[in-house]
Amino acid sequence: MELNKKGSVLIFVLIFIAFAASTVLLIHERSIKSIEESSGDFLENQAHIYAMTALSAMVEVLKDDDSIYDSRMDSWTLIPVVEVPYGFVSVDIIPLSGKIALNGLASKDEAIAARYMAACETIATEMEADSLECAVIKDYIDSDTTVTAGGEEGALYEYNGAEFRTKNAPLSSLFELRILMNNYEEFAKVKDYFTVYSPDDTLNINFASKLAIEAFLPEISQVAQDIESYSKTKEYKDPSNIQEAAYLEEEVYLKVLPLISVKSSLFYVKTEVTLNDEPRYYHALVKKDGASSQVVNFTAGLNGHYY
Repeated sequence: MELNKKGSVLIFVLIFIAFAASTVLLIHERSIKSIEESSGDFLENQAHIYAMTALSAMVEVLKDDDSIYDSRMDSWTLIPVVEVPYGFVSVDIIPLSGKIALNGLASKDEAIAARYMAACETIATEMEADSLECAVIKDYIDSDTTVTAGGEEGALYEYNGAEFRTKNAPLSSLFELRILMNNYEEFAKVKDYFTVYSPDDTLNINFASKLAIEAFLPEISQVAQDIESYSKTKEYKDPSNIQEAAYLEEEVYLKVLPLISVKSSLFYVKTEVTLNDEPRYYHALVKKDGASSQVVNFTAGLNGHYY
């Protein structure tokens, strides 16, 4: 996206949220007595208005982005914290193609499934997260009853007094991974490397971390740091630009080329609305398809990574 367009996008977002703030203030002035009687409900509704307004603005921002690549320098990575009456609103947009999709463990393509398994195990080893049992996750989400080496089919799980068994269906959120790991400290160490949604089996090198590259693309692990460093100061406008960051032998280059991308179609939009020092969190999955963008999943919940 061009630099002059970035400025206009930020102004657009600020106007959107400012409009919501003025609307809330008008409601406040007209019903001050009832608000005093039920300030909790008022703040809850106010936070919801801000969150929905911010999300609508983000959808429009992504819809307006007609670039053929996404990068760390795009406008939606630069959304500032916005002050509003009683607090502030902050929004983070995360392209999910820069992360490793855990549901790929159950891919029907055996080679791809093996790649995801190796990537998951690499993350578990490097981050010293023994509770990240990749074979168990595979058996939890795949549709067959065959037990993977180190896995478990038909297992009984428990969370907050509730019991459940192997899902045999894709993960819906990273919260499920947290439950399966049953170790929040270790989950916190690995969550930023994973997602549960990915439309294809590629890794966006404009956003992938060094460890994600090493894990998913072990063929080029020796230059993973160079690839990540390039994305922080420049932009990969095409997958072939990876050759500008690091030299790859032709055989290796041709092998990994189908597995890398520079464009995202799924974005995780996380909004925090803090009013009177009480934070509220909203999580949305936005799908971009050409010139259209739409919310395909939404939840209001606790702080954390959902997608």
